[in-house]
Amino acid sequence: MEDVQRRLLQQNRVQFVKSLEVAPLWDLLLHKEIFSQDMIEEIQSAGTRRDQARQLMIDLQTRGRRAFPLFVACLEETGQTDLANILKEGCRNQTVDPLPISPVKVHIPTIKNDEKIAGIPLHVPVKGNRVEPQGPQTTGFTGPGEKHVGEPKRDHDKVVVLL
Repeated sequence: MEDVQRRLLQQNRVQFVKSLEVAPLWDLLLHKEIFSQDMIEEIQSAGTRRDQARQLMIDLQTRGRRAFPLFVACLEETGQTDLANILKEGCRNQTVDPLPISPVKVHIPTIKNDEKIAGIPLHVPVKGNRVEPQGPQTTGFTGPGEKHVGEPKRDHDKVVVLL
């Protein structure tokens, strides 16, 4: 669960303990796999409805990233829309400070026409928008295992620099 969501649950705990109807939530919490059957039984053993609501709000904070939106959906499905709206509205009002972004200066070296990196040429002649292969190329098969090798086509009108 995100810290923002956890804080939102903590800030509204009193309202939820006071108003949350836990009985209609149990099957949905189990079905949506927010809690296991054992966990639900442990929360139910907390005592009164208010104690169960309090324990549910505490345990919910430990249930992972999916728990918060699924819990909001459970609230809506059980008609507890006022409580669902408190959480949805709280999420809309939370702002996250953006990370500072600064430009980075990049040095692009000048490259000679015949320069290679790891044996790969950095300049590849192209014709139109298509890269023409360099060196011998396979033009087709005449039979099993037989290849015809043709001469490469070259056009030095354009050069693409690979970086």
